[in-house]
Amino acid sequence: MADAYYVTAAPHNVGGQINTAAALHLAACTTNFRIQAYFNDFADDWVKETARGLPEVVDGYFSLPQGPGLGVELDEDVVEAHPKRDVHFNLFAEGWELRGKFGAAPGDAPATRG
Repeated sequence: MADAYYVTAAPHNVGGQINTAAALHLAACTTNFRIQAYFNDFADDWVKETARGLPEVVDGYFSLPQGPGLGVELDEDVVEAHPKRDVHFNLFAEGWELRGKFGAAPGDAPATRG
């Protein structure tokens, strides 16, 4: 609908590596694509290890993954080593963007295993 009315699209992606790979492929074939929201740089460091093959952001741009399918390969051992946790992610807390680099941001609730 947006393309039919000459409106650009800016998909919002806060998922992991697999979601990001899918979002990049969608963006590449969307004629009215503008920008891809991407938050994985703020995730815990191990998140990048969950799926090999996702290119890094270089000068503000992603290349498309080059492997078969979505271009990434899920590493089930890494996923298994980091089971789901219920964590409150407070985007309004000061220092939220430091969460992946230095542990929980101020204002985050304690993590519990899910």
